[in-house]
Amino acid sequence: MKRIYVMMLLLFLSFSFDAQAQETIKVVATIGQITDVVRKIGGERVSVQGLMGPGVDPHLYKASESDVRKLSKADIIFYNGINLEAKLGQILKNLKRSKEVVAVGETIPTELLLESLDYKGHYDPHIWFDVVLWIDVVKSVWATLAEYDPEHKQEYFERASTYIQELEQLHEYVQAKSQEIPEGQRVLVTAHDAFRYF
Repeated sequence: MKRIYVMMLLLFLSFSFDAQAQETIKVVATIGQITDVVRKIGGERVSVQGLMGPGVDPHLYKASESDVRKLSKADIIFYNGINLEAKLGQILKNLKRSKEVVAVGETIPTELLLESLDYKGHYDPHIWFDVVLWIDVVKSVWATLAEYDPEHKQEYFERASTYIQELEQLHEYVQAKSQEIPEGQRVLVTAHDAFRYF
């Protein structure tokens, strides 16, 4: 009888360790661009949910009750900042008291940011169009995950390094392609002033 209890206990403990080993860091990211970065760096160790789907304007987005629940259950929240998700500001500020909440865009030195055309005294938040600035965002996500889960920081570092190399190659490609267009013809017509960094 004792032997059966010991075997059951060992079986239970092995299931417990398996569950702990498979436990992932729960992350919520506000916009798709940041969601992609977290997935790239976190890999299988991170379970990331994007708050805003394609076609959603982050400037006007208001959190629903289900969004607030998602944010509350997250271990880490990543958002762009620089006033992009303006209507989420108070919710994110409140959550910062109890969990890790990171404005990735606000880790970029302000001298590298462009002034907003619409809001005097503010910066243009559409930083993902400048690959060099976006590399700083990758570093910020890596640093946050490494600090939260130091046991696996080398994994995060390796994934971040690979991703940064891809972004550097992309930057070189875009620079080379843009040089093929005569300078007087380098005109971009858009419906929104989000492309100034590009």
